[in-house]
Amino acid sequence: MDSESADRFVPKDFPIYTWNSKQDGKDQYARFASEFISSIKHLRYLLEPGAVERRLGEHPGPQPAQAALRKEWKEEMRDYKRKVDKIDEHFSTALGTLENSFHFGTAPRHIIAKAINNPPPGLPVNQWNYQRKFEAAWEALRAEYQPSTPVDLSQLREQIFALDDQGPGGFDTFRSEFHRLHAEILATRVPDAILPRELNGIVREGIKNQTVWGLVGYRLYEADPNAPWERTFEAVANLLTSFRSKGMD
Repeated sequence: MDSESADRFVPKDFPIYTWNSKQDGKDQYARFASEFISSIKHLRYLLEPGAVERRLGEHPGPQPAQAALRKEWKEEMRDYKRKVDKIDEHFSTALGTLENSFHFGTAPRHIIAKAINNPPPGLPVNQWNYQRKFEAAWEALRAEYQPSTPVDLSQLREQIFALDDQGPGGFDTFRSEFHRLHAEILATRVPDAILPRELNGIVREGIKNQTVWGLVGYRLYEADPNAPWERTFEAVANLLTSFRSKGMD
C-alpha cells in the first residue's frame, strides 16, 4: 500500500453504536470515545493536543519584498498549503468515520448533522473546512453525552461500587468494567469525584473468589490494608496467568 492509499484508509470494522436514549449515550460515551480514537489509527493525531499544529509547521508568513527571497518563500508556501490540504483531507475521513459510528436516523447522527450544517455566524464559507466541522461535531457529541452532572456521577459511583469478580467473565470482566467506569468518572471532571482510598476499597471488597483471596488478597492486605488497586489487579492477573499456563481454570 503506497502512502497515498494509506492516508485514505478507513477501517471497515469500526464499532457502530445505537443509543436509544441519552442515558445510553452517557453510559457508553467513554468507551465510544476510546474505540473511535483507536479505529481511526494513524489519524488519531487529529485529537491529540497540539499535534495538528506540529505536523503543519510554521506558516511561511507574508511574501518577502526582496526578489531573491521569493523563490524560496513560494516553495515553502506551496509545501505549507499541501500540508493544509492533506490535514483537511484527514479531518474529512475522520468526520465520515464519526458519522458512520452511529446508525442513520439516530439522535447522535442528528447532532452531528446539526453541528456540521451550522457554521458560526460571520465565518466565511471558505473557512468552514473539514477540521472545523469535525471539531464542532466532536464537541457537540461530548457536550451532549459525556457524563458531567451530579446525577451522572452518582450513577457511575453506584455502578463501580457494585462491581466484584462473581459475574460472567469473572476477574477479567471485573477489571475491565472497573477501568471503564473509572475513566467515565474522571471524565465528569468533578473534583474528588472518587478518591484513591475508595478505589482501593472497591477492588479489595470485589475479590470474592476464595482461592484468589487466599493466594493473593489475604497476603497483600495483611501487609498493607490499603494496598493500591493497581497493585492488586497486577497481582491477581499474574496469578491467573500462571494458572492458565498450567491448564487450570
